Amino acid sequence: MTPFMIIARCLLLAAVFSSGSVLAQAPDSAPPLASSATTILRAARTVFIQSKSDYMNREALERELVKHPEFNQLSLLVVRDKRDADLVLEIYRKKWTTRFTITAIDARTRTLVASCQESSIGGDVEPKLAKCFIKQAKAARTQTDTPAPKP
Repeated sequence: MTPFMIIARCLLLAAVFSSGSVLAQAPDSAPPLASSATTILRAARTVFIQSKSDYMNREALERELVKHPEFNQLSLLVVRDKRDADLVLEIYRKKWTTRFTITAIDARTRTLVASCQESSIGGDVEPKLAKCFIKQAKAARTQTDTPAPKP
């Protein structure tokens, strides 16, 4: 086999494999992205809680969220399987501080849609984090999207 034939076969194989991957990534198969963080937060129905701190109890935050009437009024549910969640609530605590940060991330696109901080001084932090998230979710549900100004 000549070097020319080897190169021709390699090019042919590359063309076949690259066209297959292009077909696999057809634009119709990709779900459309939401237009804004508010839209994502408004559309969310399920949340998964992921604690990234040993000082925060995931189950306590779940209890605090579920017992709030506003959480139920927003038609939100806590799920235990991350794959079933619309939003992932990640909780962090910076070392040597009492500040906890809760971030709401779209599970599909990994887009940050909400975030706030609370302190554990004066009691448990879980009720404060629950109230903080509910406040932001409620604001997103009552807020209307305003069209972007035209240049």
